[in-house]
Amino acid sequence: MEFPEGLERIGPGAFQGSRIEHVEFSASLRAIARGAFAKCANLRSVEISEGLEKIAAAAFGMCGL
Repeated sequence: MEFPEGLERIGPGAFQGSRIEHVEFSASLRAIARGAFAKCANLRSVEISEGLEKIAAAAFGMCGL
């Protein structure tokens, strides 16, 4: 899944428990909230851009990473 340019924040639990396997964040993303991708058992790879400033605790908790 690719996130569009202009997205600055992913909220708490936004994709919790989803079947996402790969995420690629745009350069505009600044923050990923607590539990945003928690319990995503199929998640295998994450591409993070230089613009990311904050990854909250447990943002990727209990993932397949």
